Amino acid sequence: MTEENPLLALRDKISALDEKLLALLAERRGLAVEVGKAKLASHRPVRDIDRERDLLERLMTIGKRHNLDAHYITRLFQLIIEDSVLTQQT
Repeated sequence: MTEENPLLALRDKISALDEKLLALLAERRGLAVEVGKAKLASHRPVRDIDRERDLLERLMTIGKRHNLDAHYITRLFQLIIEDSVLTQQT
């Protein structure tokens, strides 16, 4: 067994997780489209700052349980939230 085989196996696992993450992001975007339609039908604004704040707080708490840095969680989900907002506006 060469030293690279474990590395390749680990990289394959990471690639599989990346694919799952992308599928989940696509599913989330589809739900954001539905949320946008519901907001439009009920004459609600696309942006809900209180919801975004609560979401980030909840996700940081969950992230801490998984030993993830709060700054990392915040940056990642700010991008995801911004994508949702842009999706809902179209």
